[in-house]
Amino acid sequence: MSTEIITATPATVAPRMGMLGGVMRGAGARLHTDEDLPSEFQRKILEARDGEAAAQALANAALLDLAVARQALFDMTVQKDAAMAELGTYVPLLGVLRDDVRRGVASPNLRAALVAWGERQK
Repeated sequence: MSTEIITATPATVAPRMGMLGGVMRGAGARLHTDEDLPSEFQRKILEARDGEAAAQALANAALLDLAVARQALFDMTVQKDAAMAELGTYVPLLGVLRDDVRRGVASPNLRAALVAWGERQK
């Protein structure tokens, strides 16, 4: 009898299993060995892949947040431009009102400015 230590692998175990091995293989079962467990190197690779996947998910979330922020900034810019354009229509009217208040008298220019402002609103 040999006292030599042999690592159990499917190739070294199968001849010794005999009938039992054939039954187990036929049922879809297999003998678990050290080769079934990932090596330290394989574990580090798997951990690195998990870390890479987490980093990719974080980067995707950051890009999505950036896109949402850019869209919000664009929407606010459009709203600001619309508000500025609307305020611009009041400038001539406010100028005439300012002049009339300084004089203390309503002038015919006020009526013309109101009519012009009304036309621009259509």
